Amino acid sequence: MVGLIFLFIIIALLFFIGAVHYLKLANTTNSYPPKRVLRKRAMTLAAGGAVSLLFSIVFYYIQ
Repeated sequence: MVGLIFLFIIIALLFFIGAVHYLKLANTTNSYPPKRVLRKRAMTLAAGGAVSLLFSIVFYYIQ
């Protein structure tokens, strides 16, 4: 069970790192995908990170 919790925390961390990366790209002046597309990707990754972190918290309290 500890391994599953650790896996979800690592996945959440990767999602949040990806979201920060896309937000940084959205703030540059010249980026190929439009800024709204980059912001949408960042929000999607942040939502995935939040869900993964929520699963890890739920599994931690079930344990």
